[in-house]
Amino acid sequence: MLPVPSEFPLVSVIIPCFNHGKYLAEAIECIRNQTYVHTEIIVVDDGSTDTTKEVAAKFSNVMYVYQENQGLSAARNTGIKHSNGDFLVFLDADDLLYNYTIEYNLQYLQKNPEAAFVSGASDITTIDKTKLDEKKEDVTSDHYLNLLRSNYIGMHGTVMYRQYVFNEFTYDTSLKACEDYDIYLRIARKYPVIHHTRKLAMYRMHNYNMSANSSLMLETALQVLRKQESSLTSSLERRAYREGIKGYKTYYGMLLFLQLKTGDIKPSKEAVALLKNNNLKFYLRYKFADIIVKNFKTSLKKIIPSFGLRSLHKLGFYNRFRPSTGRVEAGDFYRTTPFSTSFGYDRGGPLTGTILKISCRLKLAVFTEKCWRSVIMNILCALVKKMCKPAKFCT
Repeated sequence: MLPVPSEFPLVSVIIPCFNHGKYLAEAIECIRNQTYVHTEIIVVDDGSTDTTKEVAAKFSNVMYVYQENQGLSAARNTGIKHSNGDFLVFLDADDLLYNYTIEYNLQYLQKNPEAAFVSGASDITTIDKTKLDEKKEDVTSDHYLNLLRSNYIGMHGTVMYRQYVFNEFTYDTSLKACEDYDIYLRIARKYPVIHHTRKLAMYRMHNYNMSANSSLMLETALQVLRKQESSLTSSLERRAYREGIKGYKTYYGMLLFLQLKTGDIKPSKEAVALLKNNNLKFYLRYKFADIIVKNFKTSLKKIIPSFGLRSLHKLGFYNRFRPSTGRVEAGDFYRTTPFSTSFGYDRGGPLTGTILKISCRLKLAVFTEKCWRSVIMNILCALVKKMCKPAKFCT
């Protein structure tokens, strides 16, 4: 028989925090401002080196628990051990709940005593609360099947659990991400759960979101889903599982491709191999684009004549332009790389030989100029002599 909570049960809100002290005060305030007041706030400091401890200390009604850095799953498990509530909510320190969230979810669970947890929708915003998107999916039945297909819940802060669930389940500390998706699947596999489309929270995007790491998310989402494979008992479950595997490979494969293409992440061997093993189409697109980039400048050199390459160089679009020997013009030296990396042997010889050649050319030019001067002087002298001859008169 399931435990029956009191009329006004205590709700424990666990806030794991690792170096997110600058967001923590807002997270705590959003719980203090809830319409349902029977709450306790537990901040689990996962080895932070910033102001997390000082921020938590400013609030008299906050339980502060410190642990050496062990990761998000371990921090949540620590929070569970220190909690006293009949219901539990987990809020990341950089996210926010709307002021009605706890009361709304609590009413759902009180009306559905068989449900192990309830989940809702969320807004996706910037850190300053500007709305970017929303996570809102209408799932009213077959929750385990739908979770096999995708994580329709999305944001963990929208979930309220009954406390007894954690007598049987804990967060998997071996997972670097998707630990919430893992526990949804394990609980929904055994117990009824419910979902609604009321938006309950803000998932705030910034540069340090774990979900922005598409390589990590692809790897761990597949890892979590594959843990369910041995438990599948029907053709419907196996079909939903295959759809889920395909969906994650497509979605996170596309994001990984875009991040590799734009340079948002380094093209490590591991990331490229992950893309190759899970989404061959995007891998081939990435490699094809890579080949095009590597050969683009070589192709330009073959297709566009020298004067065109010089123009592109002056405009800053082609930095590898090398004028042919003896064809250097003004502006060609506007560069930070040498014309030759072979000491000049590929351009008529080393610098000493080039100087010698220039010297010989100058001497030839001086000699030529002297010759022309001599010829011109001789012509002028002949003209002057002719003009100076005495005139002949008629008699």
